[in-house]
Amino acid sequence: MDKRVHKVHTDKGVFDAYKFYKENVAQKGSYKLTRTQFSEVLKKYYTARLLAVIYENRSLKIGRVGEIKIMKYKHEPKIDKNGKLKYTIIDWKKTKELGKQVLNFNEHSDGYLFKFKWIKKLPFKNKALYRFKVSRDIGRVLPKALKENKNLNFEEYGRR
Repeated sequence: MDKRVHKVHTDKGVFDAYKFYKENVAQKGSYKLTRTQFSEVLKKYYTARLLAVIYENRSLKIGRVGEIKIMKYKHEPKIDKNGKLKYTIIDWKKTKELGKQVLNFNEHSDGYLFKFKWIKKLPFKNKALYRFKVSRDIGRVLPKALKENKNLNFEEYGRR
C-alpha cells in the first residue's frame, strides 16, 4: 500500500459519487439506492446525454468548468524528408484483408475527423491534468451515426 501523501488526488468515479450520495442524500431523503442501482442510473443518464451530443449536436455542460462537444477537423497527411507519408490514418481492417497498408481518407465525411472535445471555460487549479475520455460504447456510436446520417454537422476547430 502506498503510504505517501499526495497533493493531487485523481480518478474520482462512480464509487466516490455513490459515497457522496450515501452520506448526503440517502440519509436525509426517502431515495435509498444500492450501489448497483446508483451506477445504473448514472450510466443511463450520461448515455442519454452523450447520445444527445451526437445526434442533436448539443453540448454536455460540466458545471462551471466547461462543456463536452463533438468537433471536427481536417487531417492533413504530411510527407517526411524521405518522401514517405507521415501521420496518416490507416484503415486497419482493409490493411489486414489485403496484406498491405491501406490509407483511410474519410471520403464519407469530406476528409474530416471527429472527436469529443472538452472545452475548459474557467481557469481552475491543475487544469492540464484533467481529461475527458469517452467510453468505448459511446465512442463507437459516433462513427456509426456519421455514416448513417449525412446531415450531422459539427463545429470545426483547428488542430495544433
